[in-house]
Amino acid sequence: MSNLAAIFGAGPGARGRVTMAYTSTYFVGGAIGAAVAATAYSQRGWPGVCAAGGVLAVVAFLIGVREASRKTDADEPIHAGQTAAAR
Repeated sequence: MSNLAAIFGAGPGARGRVTMAYTSTYFVGGAIGAAVAATAYSQRGWPGVCAAGGVLAVVAFLIGVREASRKTDADEPIHAGQTAAAR
């Protein structure tokens, strides 16, 4: 839901383009995940599927940690009633 909140926070002109990009990326990610799962199942059965899912989850976690460590104070949104100097 937080992804959708970010989409609807965009301006009205950008909302359609952002929604299309989000939906396309979500679909492609699902297709890649299905292909990885099918390959893992054909090679190693359910243990292979579980291992592939675990590896992908760890990779996603590490990417999230890296992105969070890159975040600076300038990236934080200005809250209602707060000026840029008050950040």
